[in-house]
Amino acid sequence: MGIAFAMLGVFFGVAIAILLLKDLASRAIRRIRNPPAKLEAARRQYEARLLKPDWAFYEEHLGRPVPQVVVKLFSDAERLFHTYRFGDNFVQFAPLDAEGMAEAEWILPGIVPFANSNGDPIYLRPGASEENIVHITYHDGGDTDELAPSVEQFLAQLQHAA
Repeated sequence: MGIAFAMLGVFFGVAIAILLLKDLASRAIRRIRNPPAKLEAARRQYEARLLKPDWAFYEEHLGRPVPQVVVKLFSDAERLFHTYRFGDNFVQFAPLDAEGMAEAEWILPGIVPFANSNGDPIYLRPGASEENIVHITYHDGGDTDELAPSVEQFLAQLQHAA
């Protein structure tokens, strides 16, 4: 009986050692592929995109004027770079440009998210007759919910949660 436990201990010990080595190797490869300078450059590029929305593109996409509250929001760097707690999730704002549309394409084609929550796009539906209702589409099932009846109310909810 003692030998069986010893063999079982060795078996689990080897399995744990293999998993730890695999984890160390994965982290090392990730650090090699993404050195701090590369990550910092990507962060700066993303922040630059946030600060320079392509208003002509976004207005054409929406098919109606961009809500002034959105224009005002994207002129406030402090608010744009803040991460907000929204229920059990976190909300961050997203660049308003063609690249933002391409980044959301795999979740829901034809939208330009102005924010995201844990990878789920938060957006206004395009269309001249659409109201400025804030929607979210979940990447893990494709369900769409209304987050707020207006951008103003959505931003107020974020401010209240902050």
